[in-house]
Amino acid sequence: EDTCGGTFRGTSGSISSPDFQKDYQSSGECTWTILADPGDTISLFHVSDCNQTPFSDSELSGINVPVPIVSNKNWLRLHFITDNSHRHKGFSAQYQVNEGMVKQVSNFCPDPGEPENGKRIGTDYSIGATVHFICDGDHVLQGSKSITCQRVAEVFAAWSDHRPVCRVKTCGMNLFGPSGTFMSPNFPIQYESNSQCVWIITASNPNKVIQINFEEFDLELGYDTLTVGDGGEVGDSKTIIQVLTGSFVPDLIVSMTHQMWLHLQSDESVGSIGFKINYKEIDKESCGDPGIPLYGLREGHGFSNGDVLRFECQFGFELIGERMISCQNNNQWSANIPMCIFPCMSNFTAAMGTVLSPDYPEGYGNNLNCVWLIIAEPGSRINLAFNDFDLEPPYDFLTVRDGELADAVVLGRFSGAEVPSHLTSNSNILQLEFQADHSMSGRGFNITYSTFGHNECPDPGVPMNARRFGNNFQLGSSISVVCEEGFIKTQGSDTIVCELEAGKVMWSGLIPKCEAPCGGHFTAPVGVILSPGWPGYYKDSLSCEWVIEAEVGRSIKISFDSSAAPLNPSSEQQLQHVFIHKTVSAFSLGGGSRTELNYDFLEVHDGPNLLSPLIASLNGTQVPQFLFSSGNFLYLLFTTDNSRSNSGFKLFYESVTLDNHSCLDPGVPVNGVRYGQDLAIGSVVSFGCFNDSKDSKECHWSPFGMTKTSKPEQSHCQLVATHDFLSPSEFLKVTAEQLQTVNSDLVLFSLSAALCGGDVRGPEGIILSPGFPELYPNSLNCTWTLEVSHGKGVQFHFHAFHLEDHHDYLLLTENSSFARPLARLTGSQRPSALNAGLYGNFRAQLRFISDFSISFQGFNISFSEYDLEPCEDPGMPQFGRHSGGRFGIGDSLVFSCERGYRLQGAREISCLGGGRRVWSAPLPRCVAECGATVLKNTGVLLSPNFPQNYENNHECIYNIQVQPGNGINITASRFHLAQGDVLKVYDGMDNSADVLGAFSGSSMLSQSLTSTSNHLWMEFYSDQEETAEGFKLLYNSKLRFCSPIF
Repeated sequence: EDTCGGTFRGTSGSISSPDFQKDYQSSGECTWTILADPGDTISLFHVSDCNQTPFSDSELSGINVPVPIVSNKNWLRLHFITDNSHRHKGFSAQYQVNEGMVKQVSNFCPDPGEPENGKRIGTDYSIGATVHFICDGDHVLQGSKSITCQRVAEVFAAWSDHRPVCRVKTCGMNLFGPSGTFMSPNFPIQYESNSQCVWIITASNPNKVIQINFEEFDLELGYDTLTVGDGGEVGDSKTIIQVLTGSFVPDLIVSMTHQMWLHLQSDESVGSIGFKINYKEIDKESCGDPGIPLYGLREGHGFSNGDVLRFECQFGFELIGERMISCQNNNQWSANIPMCIFPCMSNFTAAMGTVLSPDYPEGYGNNLNCVWLIIAEPGSRINLAFNDFDLEPPYDFLTVRDGELADAVVLGRFSGAEVPSHLTSNSNILQLEFQADHSMSGRGFNITYSTFGHNECPDPGVPMNARRFGNNFQLGSSISVVCEEGFIKTQGSDTIVCELEAGKVMWSGLIPKCEAPCGGHFTAPVGVILSPGWPGYYKDSLSCEWVIEAEVGRSIKISFDSSAAPLNPSSEQQLQHVFIHKTVSAFSLGGGSRTELNYDFLEVHDGPNLLSPLIASLNGTQVPQFLFSSGNFLYLLFTTDNSRSNSGFKLFYESVTLDNHSCLDPGVPVNGVRYGQDLAIGSVVSFGCFNDSKDSKECHWSPFGMTKTSKPEQSHCQLVATHDFLSPSEFLKVTAEQLQTVNSDLVLFSLSAALCGGDVRGPEGIILSPGFPELYPNSLNCTWTLEVSHGKGVQFHFHAFHLEDHHDYLLLTENSSFARPLARLTGSQRPSALNAGLYGNFRAQLRFISDFSISFQGFNISFSEYDLEPCEDPGMPQFGRHSGGRFGIGDSLVFSCERGYRLQGAREISCLGGGRRVWSAPLPRCVAECGATVLKNTGVLLSPNFPQNYENNHECIYNIQVQPGNGINITASRFHLAQGDVLKVYDGMDNSADVLGAFSGSSMLSQSLTSTSNHLWMEFYSDQEETAEGFKLLYNSKLRFCSPIF
C-alpha cells in the first residue's frame, strides 16, 4: 500500500495512491499490475475518494467513488497520472480474484493491517464485522476510528473506509470552558513546518456546545490546514465540521456536542502567521451570535436552528454579501455576515452626515479618484470636522473646494497623518475629491459635516479626548474645552467665542484639540501616560521620552490598563469615532504580519535617563502586571519604525514606598497554582500549571505569565517537494479560432466552462469570468487565488471587460483582505494594467461579485510575474558606513561606525519589499555616548553628542585599560568646554587615584598625559548653564621604562 506502482499476486488485497489521505505529489506517474491464474478474472472496487485517477480502459477522475470494475483477462493494470496543477487526497481500492471467470461471492474482507504508531482492535473480517483503531499517546489519529466489512455490488466484500494513519503530535493542549483564547505556535510569527498540533475544547457544562471565532487566521493556502471537528475523537473523518486553509474563514463555527477538536497540519515548506481563536460555551442547537456589520443593521434576534437573520446597511452604504442567512441544523450559519462599504462617489443633502474614505478604517485601495458633493440649503454654510486622517504622503491626498465647479476656490489639500483643522465653506456647496496612487495606502479618513446659518458659528462638536462646556453657537456665545487625563491641548485655547470678523460670523480661534503628548516630565504623585495618538494608532518614526520623578526616598510603580472592554458608541458616535470601534488593548505595539517584524518598543529604565539600567523592553501585546523603580526616577523611551503601527499603550504610575523586608505578592498564574505564601526577603515561591490529561509538558514561569513547553522533536532530513502547480484554467485558449479543449489530469475542460474561482499557480496564466465569452450567470461570488514565484509581483492585463456598472464588480487584493482591495473594477471601460504583490508576497486574489439581475460578457484577464524594483538607497549614518551595495529584495547592508562612536539601531538591515521598497529597520545612528569602558590599546574618546554640543547635567565616566606593563598616553585633538564644566583625569582604575589634571575651557589642547599604570580613569561633568562642543581625545598604549639606578 501507499507505494508508487508494483506487481501484486494473491486472491485479494489493497492498492492506494502514494501518501493517501495526504496531498499526492504533482507531475507523477505510477503503474500497478495485478496478476491472476490463467482463466481467472479480477474485480476492482474503490472504498475512498478517487481524485484525478485514470484506470486501464476507463478514465476515472473527480471525487465520486467509481462503480466496481471486472477485467476481461487474468491481469489488470492501473495507471495513475498527475499533472502539475492541483493535488488531492488520492484513492484507495481493493481487488479480488474471480476463479474461472466467475464472480466469486466473498464473505471476508482482506486484513486491513495496523497503522504505524498505532494498534488495531478486532480480528473478525467477516461481513458486518467492525474493527477499531487507536494511536499511541503522542500521536493523533487521522481518518476513520472504526471501519466495517460490508457487501459491495452483491458479490464483493470491502471495508467501509481506508485504514487510518497516526501522525506524531507536536503541539496543542486540552482546553476547558466556559471561555478562553488560544493561538497557533509562535503566533503572530510564522508557525513551524511539519507541525501536527491538536487542541481539544471541553465545555464545563455538558449541556452546552462550543463556539469559536477567529480573531486572526492565515495559513499557507492549499498546503497547511486547520481541521475542526465535533467531539473528542481527534481525526475521526465522520466528525469533521470544516477544513480551513488560506485566510478566508467563517465568522463562527459551532460544535454539535460539548466538545470540539482542532488539528493543525503544516507541510514541509514555508508557513504563515497562523491564527488566534476565541472560544466559549453557548446553548445547544444554536449557531451563536454572528454580530452586526459595521455601518449595518440586523433584523432578527434568534440564533437557534431554523432562525433567519436579515441585514441591510445604513443610509449611504452599499451591502456586499448575503442579505439573509439562516441557522442550519448542523449549528452553522449558511453564510458569513455581509459587509457595508462606503461608495466612492455620492451627493449629500442632509443637514449633517459623515464622509468616509473607501473601506475606512481598514485602509482604502489603490488607483482611486472619488468625488463627494455636500449640498446645503441656499444661504447656509458647511463645516467639516476631521475625526481621523491617515493618507500616504505625498502621493494620496484629499482636496476640498468651496463650490461644485472644477475651478472653485481650494480651501485645502491634505495628505499624511496629521489631522486637519476644521474647515468652513463660504457657499452652500463643498466638493471633496480624494485621489490615491497605484501603491501603498493608509487608514483613510473620517469626516463629519454640519450645515449652519449665517448668524451662527458651526457646531464645533465635542473634541476627541475632551469635555465641552456650552451648547449655544449663536453670535456672542462661547464654549470651553477641558482635556481628559493624560491628554494636553495641542491646538486652540481653553475658550472660544462666536464673533463677527470681517463680515463673517466665526469662532475666535481654532477648535481646541486634545492629544496624547510624545514625552514629558511628570512630578505628580499619580498620573497617566498614553502613547501618542491614543486611543487610535500611534504614528511612525517616533522617539518619545518620559521622565517620572517622585519624592526622594520613594519609588515609582507603573501598571498597564488591563481593561479590554469593547467600546459601544451610539450610532452617531459609531460614525464619528469608528476608528476606535474595536477592542482597546492596554498594550499593543509593532506588527505581526507575514512580511513584518516587530520594531516598535517601549523601554523602561530604572533611573532618570537612557543610560540607567534597563528594567524591561516591551513590544507586541504581552506586558508584566506591574514594574517598580529602585529609586525616585523612572525613564521611558517609546520608539517606532517607519512601517505598520498599532493601538499603543495606556499606563498608570504612582509614587509608592516599598517594603524593604518583603516582596510584593506576585499573584497566581492563570490556569496554574502557586506554592508558598511567605514573601519575606530570601523566601521562594514556586508555580505549576493545571495538569492536562495525557500531557507531559513542563511548566515555566516568567514575568509575562505561565507558559508550557515540551521537549523538541528530533529533526528529520526530508525531500521537499516543489509547488509549481498550474490551474486547468491556465490551459484555456482564449481566441475564437482556438475553440478546442485541453486535457489536464485527463479531465476535459471547454472554453465555455470557465471556472468560478480556484487556485492558480505559475509564472503566467489566464482568468475568465464564468461562461466567457457568453453572459456570466447572476448571483456569483467567485474567488481566484494566484501565486507566482517567491519574491515576484503579479501583473494583470485586461483583454476584455464588460460588467453591469455599479452592480457587478471585480475586486483585486494582494493581502487576502477584500475589505481593503487594491482595485474595485466595474462597468465596461477596459482597465489599464495593474500590478499586485508589491510587497514581495508573490500572491494576489480576485473576487467577482454579480447581483441577481442583468449580466454581460464578463472579463478575460491574463497575468504574469515580474521582477520587483529594489529598495531605495538608505544612505549612510553620520560618522558611519555600510558594507554592501545591492538594494534588491533579500539583500542586506551591514553598518559600522567611526572610532569613538557606538552604533545605535540595527547592525544589519534587509530589503523586505514594498510599494516603494522598505527596509527591515530604520537607518541606524552613530552616537557619541556619555562615558565608555575601553580595553583596546589605541582608541578615541568623545564627549556626548560630539561634534555637536553636549547637553546639561552630564556625569560621564571613561575607563581605559590596556595590557599589563604598559602605560597610557592621552592627548586632545579637539577640546572646548563651557565655563563651569570640567574633565578630571585620574592615574588609576578609579577616582581614588592621583589626579593627573582637571581641565576646562581649552586647557587640555596643549597637554600630553601619561599614566603610571595600565589604567586611566576620567570623569566629565557639565552644569545647568551653557554647553560647548566638547572633546575628542586620542589615546594609545605606551611601554613604561624604569629609571636607571647608579
